[in-house]
Amino acid sequence: MAMAIEEEEARVQTTLSRIPLIIGAGRGTTGTHLMIAATCHLGYPSMHWNSGCIPPDSNNDSIPKVYQTAVEKHISLTTTVHNTAICILRDKDCAESPAVMFKAQILDQINDLVQYTSDFMNTTLALHDNPYPSLMPSMINAVKLHYNGTSPVILLSERNATEYTQRRIENHGLRDIMCKDSMNTSTSSSRAPSINQETLEGGAFDIIGCIDRAVSGLSVGDAQLVTLLDVFTTMGKVYAERGNSTTTIELIARNVKVYQDAVGEMAASSYDMFAKKERTKKESLAEIMESSVESMQYGQPIDYILHWDWPTMKIENGWWVNAQTRVDSKK
Repeated sequence: MAMAIEEEEARVQTTLSRIPLIIGAGRGTTGTHLMIAATCHLGYPSMHWNSGCIPPDSNNDSIPKVYQTAVEKHISLTTTVHNTAICILRDKDCAESPAVMFKAQILDQINDLVQYTSDFMNTTLALHDNPYPSLMPSMINAVKLHYNGTSPVILLSERNATEYTQRRIENHGLRDIMCKDSMNTSTSSSRAPSINQETLEGGAFDIIGCIDRAVSGLSVGDAQLVTLLDVFTTMGKVYAERGNSTTTIELIARNVKVYQDAVGEMAASSYDMFAKKERTKKESLAEIMESSVESMQYGQPIDYILHWDWPTMKIENGWWVNAQTRVDSKK
């Protein structure tokens, strides 16, 4: 199988130089669709939640197997985080699972995805949107491990933190996982948890870091007793429990700002499309990326977006079902 994938990948036409993974570290609702449109326009195969741009095989217009496998690994990781967030939001039985088991599964899936891109893909893949902003330290470590110590290219889409929080809660933010310990404050003047500027570990959105802090100092046996609900909350739960108030918005927004500021220090390119007077076009953002990131360059644009089904998930009597858990998506 490995030989077949290598031969097929060799047929994929590209003029791009080989660089490690590109990670779009902007949180959803900061312009992540524009970011993926720009990396697609630059010619980088890109993935965003349940869609992406993939170049067809040069021989028969089908999607090369090497990309199909990458999509499957991306979806597997995304599905695990998504389903876990629903468990936490709805206080489902699955949220009583040991947090360390979730950590082990996530780290295995991250390693599987990144190792695959390193071993079998001759072109650079761009990964945008959830769950990657919540996995940045682990993604960086995996890329360094499998790309001979080289760091990923980090791109950041950002937005005023208060404006972002208000908008996010109105839409998809109900399922955004947050560390419960970052919400252990009741005053708007309290400081948000800090983030290591070199590793991006820490803060309210570092999923693996949340678990590590929760089980620090515990025996192996006691660590197994720490559940997902002990460790995590979601943006929606915080909003519901604390109410619609300026204090609640600012509590979440402080953590968003800490995240954006820390990632911004490490990012090769940052962009706030909401601060612009005119609507940003993908071509303009692609030019900014290409000019500000030395390792990025133009290839053959992939200016079409594919939407894929979630092969590990299906609707069954109104329930999301996959191999890990079963979650009511309608309540």
